[in-house]
Amino acid sequence: MPENRWFISEELNSSKPDIEIFNHVAEELGYLSHEFAYIGDNYTNDILGASQAGWHAIHYTLPTHRRDNPNHPTTIQHISEIINLFS
Repeated sequence: MPENRWFISEELNSSKPDIEIFNHVAEELGYLSHEFAYIGDNYTNDILGASQAGWHAIHYTLPTHRRDNPNHPTTIQHISEIINLFS
């Protein structure tokens, strides 16, 4: 991936879960928030932040890990489950 597509929180003066970092990425890439899918393993930083910014948030937890929020509608425990979400 080209370096101009890397988004590093320290360089943006914002970090997850602040929705400003998600909004910045959407604006830089030229897409609307609802056109993004974000896969993350940290419920607070990744999932809440992405959801609040209007992104589709996919919570990835290993089968051996506790689920931070078992009620989150899109939680996967195996990477192979991602394919089913987009088919």
